[in-house]
Amino acid sequence: MHGRATRHSRTGAFRDGWRDVRAGAHREATDEAVRRGVPRQAAIDFIIGHLNIELAIAFGIFPEGRFSDGALQAIDKAKPVIFRDGWLARVFAPEAVLKSVKDICEALAP
Repeated sequence: MHGRATRHSRTGAFRDGWRDVRAGAHREATDEAVRRGVPRQAAIDFIIGHLNIELAIAFGIFPEGRFSDGALQAIDKAKPVIFRDGWLARVFAPEAVLKSVKDICEALAP
């Protein structure tokens, strides 16, 4: 078995690697928001708040919860863009932030 990954070790490595990617991406996004002038505690609270509700919905802890239409729209638009080289620059570009806010607000307008 030397040099050969077992099913468990492959799954664990994938899980650990994916956790590190997500945590790193959240940290990078938080750091970038702070770099752009958002108070550090506000950026941390924003990320943690979004993660908490996402996990509560995903794990059925908050069964009546659901993502807002605006959040679902933002997720759909972000999926093909977010995990590529340069994603921080694209996501935090002022024109991208403004477009996202406008898209969400227009989609939710009666």
